[in-house]
Amino acid sequence: ASGPVIAALTGAYRLSVSRDGGETWTGTVIPTEAGGARSLSVLSGGVVAVITAEPPIAAGTLPTGALWVVDAGLHRIELPPGARVFESGASLHSIGDRWILVAGDVLVSDDQGAHWRPTLGAPQGSGEGWGVVSLAAASGRTAYALDSTGALWRSDDAGDQFVTISPGRPAEGSAALRQPRTSSDWLRWDGGDALLASLGRQVIRFDRQGHGAPLGTVRGAVFGAAVEG
Repeated sequence: ASGPVIAALTGAYRLSVSRDGGETWTGTVIPTEAGGARSLSVLSGGVVAVITAEPPIAAGTLPTGALWVVDAGLHRIELPPGARVFESGASLHSIGDRWILVAGDVLVSDDQGAHWRPTLGAPQGSGEGWGVVSLAAASGRTAYALDSTGALWRSDDAGDQFVTISPGRPAEGSAALRQPRTSSDWLRWDGGDALLASLGRQVIRFDRQGHGAPLGTVRGAVFGAAVEG
C-alpha cells in the first residue's frame, strides 16, 4: 500500500515513519551521539530528514549539527561549512528536487546534500546575531524567509536569490548576541494567498507583496509546528 508520508519523533532518539497514510509505521533509532533533534521534514519524493545538534563544546559556541536522512535506510549528511544551528533551530525544505537549508543562512543543494551553496546571508552591518529563523515554500518556485530582525524576504526562483519585501524590527545596538536568542518566531504559508508569521508576541498576516497586518497579540510567545508535504 502507498499513501501520504507521515513522520513523527516519538522519543528523544526514535523516529517513526508511515508511507501509507498512517496505516503502518516503521521505527528508526537515531544514534544518541547525534544529540537532540531540532527539526523534522518530509521532502519531495517522500524523503524524511531530521536535523540534530550536539551540545556546544564551550560556552558561547554553537552546537555541532548534522542532517539525518531516511529513505532506503538511515544515513548521515554533514551540514555544510558555515551552517549555524542556533537554539532557535534549523530546518530543511524542498521545492521540486532542490533542498533548501535554513541554518543561520539559507543554503541550497541540487544533489541531495552532496554540495551546498549559500543564497541568503547576513546583510551588511547586521551584526553577528543575524540569522534566518524560518522559511515557507509557497506555490511554484516561490519561497519566503523570516530573519531574526523580523524582516521578510522573498525568492521567486526556488531560493537562488532573495529580496527584502518587509523591513524588520529596529536594531538593538552594539550589544548584539553572537547568535539569535531562543526564538518562537515562525513563518507559515496558509495555503491561499497569505503568510502567517509569529514575531515575538504578535501574529501578523502578510500578503505576497509583504504588506503585513497584525492579527492579534498574545500574552506569551506563539509556537508553530512545521508541516511539509
